[in-house]
Amino acid sequence: MLMTNTLSDSDTRISLRINQPSASLQRDGLRIIIDTGKKSPDVLDMQNQQITNLISLLAQPQGIDEQTLVASLDDAKIYNAIEWLSCRLSLSWELTKEGKPIAHATTITKKFQLEKPSGELDPASHLRRADDGDMKFPVIFSCPGLSYHIRLSIEGAKLASGLLASTISYENKALNDFLLRCGAAGGSLVTRNWAFADQVMHDSSRPRDDGRKISIIPTNKIQGLPVPEWRRIDSTRLPNRSIAEIFAKRRSLRDFSLKPPSATTLRLLLTQTLAFQKVRCLGASRWVERAFPAAGGLGELIGYLAVRNGEDLEVGLYRHDPLLDQLNHLGSEASAMYRLFDGASTAMMRSNNPPPVMLILASRVDLLVQKYGALGYRLALLNAGSAAATVELMASEIGLGSCSLGTSEVRTLTTLIDRKDISDITGGFIETPLLEISIGLKIHDDIE
Repeated sequence: MLMTNTLSDSDTRISLRINQPSASLQRDGLRIIIDTGKKSPDVLDMQNQQITNLISLLAQPQGIDEQTLVASLDDAKIYNAIEWLSCRLSLSWELTKEGKPIAHATTITKKFQLEKPSGELDPASHLRRADDGDMKFPVIFSCPGLSYHIRLSIEGAKLASGLLASTISYENKALNDFLLRCGAAGGSLVTRNWAFADQVMHDSSRPRDDGRKISIIPTNKIQGLPVPEWRRIDSTRLPNRSIAEIFAKRRSLRDFSLKPPSATTLRLLLTQTLAFQKVRCLGASRWVERAFPAAGGLGELIGYLAVRNGEDLEVGLYRHDPLLDQLNHLGSEASAMYRLFDGASTAMMRSNNPPPVMLILASRVDLLVQKYGALGYRLALLNAGSAAATVELMASEIGLGSCSLGTSEVRTLTTLIDRKDISDITGGFIETPLLEISIGLKIHDDIE
């Protein structure tokens, strides 16, 4: 949820606007026409004139005041409209004080909301001169883990210099809060909410001193788990074919049968690929064995099954428990589910024809960071890729088609899986979505 403006003085203003000189918004009744220079402009249909008027302010120099935006966010249509625009245009936040520009923050990703201000500025924060000739914002504020490109005016740079000297005053508190809300706070790698920029550039997974120990808050949530009995994959349930034939048969499929996959088939896929086969112990060390190789054997990868059309599975989101090898049905937010499958159909170049089922691989990155430090997040990506290959091969063998889609808008996935009951299981840590795989029945078996 977009946070309210915490700045105390009434002369300070934070506003959101389009940061793309070549782009324009035009109103046509209840429609917003977005012209970015492409052959055909995008069109956004609004529900009423009030929403249309508000969205059109993004193209004005003054933008939309954050206080106005926050007051309107109870209406999900406004939130979705701005989110839709952020996928097509560059948006930016601007901080002004007494009418003077102080800071300008351009979104790096599709995430347009500012964060809740917390903590202190990262000690690695620094200022440097911009070389593009921008006289309005000639100074760049930089530090690891930022969610925005931040530029400062001369006045803003003077205020930031005091902040970097650990001096917070009435004059620079507004800028301090603004920078914190842009992700400039230093924090624990283990407990931080991993941003999309982290997942792309790994900025926050590289400590400034690589040799440091990273501690984790002990929790009884993950202690005393039952150790499952030895369970080998039952190969007798599969066709008697060599692994080479399985490799030759696998294809990425974007068109699926109209008949949805059954719960039995989907559970078989999860059992053969993601379920724990054995938990091993050696002294104080504990690791799990699964069907795919993974760094540390920590079992940090969790599968989520999003079902749009299932033969005998209720529509919604399911979490696969790899220890007990069972699917748990979760309540799902309808608009987030719609955005998830809509994004999948776009990525597959099958507009308005989304897959019946999607498998989301999410990772407890904190477990890897605890053991491997700076290497943790990169290992999470490698583990997810290893698991995805196993899932696709097994899917092909049991009559399912699949297509790996990477990761869509992370906030959509986080909206689906960021639930209190999951937080209780994980001890409060976040399961970060890393990969999506579309799944459905093959149209026929001999696709070449």
